[in-house]
Amino acid sequence: MNAKVISKKVKLSLDELIRYQIITYCFIHDITLSHTEVETLKKLALVGRTTLNTFCKSQSERNIINELEKAKLVIKSRKYNKIVEVNPELNLVGSGTTLLDYKFLYSEPTESH
Repeated sequence: MNAKVISKKVKLSLDELIRYQIITYCFIHDITLSHTEVETLKKLALVGRTTLNTFCKSQSERNIINELEKAKLVIKSRKYNKIVEVNPELNLVGSGTTLLDYKFLYSEPTESH
């Protein structure tokens, strides 16, 4: 197989690094998020595990967290003082020098005779 290789190198800020990982995860898993949902998830990734009351300042933020929980991107405890965190399955990296190395392949179907 002869594949065309497209290589791009980009230096990202921490916000961009986390946002890119979220968008890539959602693309691979066919999850559609609004810009606000991506930004909320990014904010939670930066804050880390925290109480819902500390993180959400409005009802609309709580609604977004609920939608992210339905999409299995956020884990929320069911205890009295609810804890909210990004689902570890996203495997987001948000500290230290980081190189994201994704490889995507499209292979044209071969003709069968």
